[in-house]
Amino acid sequence: MGVQELITALRNALERNESIEEAKTSLLNAGYSKEEIEEAEKELEKIEKKKEIPKPRFLPVLNLPVPDPKKVKKIKKSIFFIIGLIILLIFSYFYFFR
Repeated sequence: MGVQELITALRNALERNESIEEAKTSLLNAGYSKEEIEEAEKELEKIEKKKEIPKPRFLPVLNLPVPDPKKVKKIKKSIFFIIGLIILLIFSYFYFFR
């Protein structure tokens, strides 16, 4: 039995809720060498670690235009002027019509 078969045997044992030591003992009793079993255990650990680490997901880059700071400043001034004008109209209404 090659290393791949031993990895499968260890994985099957773990799925049956056996400990890794019990699985290794069973394989030793079945006549496999200790070195092969340990090599299969190391390979299984590598495989399991790869499964645990999620692959990074990259988000698409949006090519949005960067606003011109002068235009942004001009827009902000316009918004503040309009809000000020609305507030002035509200106060004027209450001053003259109440």
